[in-house]
Amino acid sequence: MTVLKPNAEFARFIRKKRSEIKKSLKKGDLNLINLLNDKDLYKEIISNMRVFELLKSMPKIGRVGSDKILKKLRISYCKRVGGLGNNQKKNFLKYFNIEIN
Repeated sequence: MTVLKPNAEFARFIRKKRSEIKKSLKKGDLNLINLLNDKDLYKEIISNMRVFELLKSMPKIGRVGSDKILKKLRISYCKRVGGLGNNQKKNFLKYFNIEIN
């Protein structure tokens, strides 16, 4: 029997939440604008997601489309959403016509 530490439970919760977000994005139940405008969700979960994984989860983009977008925006494959520089973030938001409140 494995005894879970609070950190392990929290990590499992975060992974599950990210999985749910990616599924909702793929189905179209959730869009990128709402996702990035939700401050609490962004701070806790989205900021630590890789940009590639977020893009890959969007409808009609997939793996190849994500790769093309990242190359066009000059964003590294392994970059996390919260780790984007000012210019990268500005170009990312501009590419998807998103305004953050």
